[in-house]
Amino acid sequence: MTAAPTPALAALAELAEGEAKLLRAQRDPVPGPAGGQNSRRLRLSFELAVVDLEVREGKLCAAAPDPASPAPSVDGAEEDPWWALLGHPITRVHPESDGAIVVQFRRDDASPKLLVIGPVAGAVAVRTLI
Repeated sequence: MTAAPTPALAALAELAEGEAKLLRAQRDPVPGPAGGQNSRRLRLSFELAVVDLEVREGKLCAAAPDPASPAPSVDGAEEDPWWALLGHPITRVHPESDGAIVVQFRRDDASPKLLVIGPVAGAVAVRTLI
């Protein structure tokens, strides 16, 4: 018996099923040099929905943005890997054993980009696989 998908995995999987295009990436960076690429919150805006990713109790969680909270402070349009993915579709997601999610942007025949999004030290970390 397999475990039910987490809300974060389910939210991203639904977007991948529709091959939703990434329109914007925003984040709230963790203070300090070690947290330069880690975020308290990562907001991914797709043409079909907006998903906020956060770490709660050591787990990656997803939620619809709270209209009462301010937008994340850093626009990822000029940050790696987001600048190269804007306008491209999310096409596949699958869970990793450590609670992270592997996310594929672009189809297999269109130079896919694989990212791992997961919890690291209480923050959302993003690293590129290919």
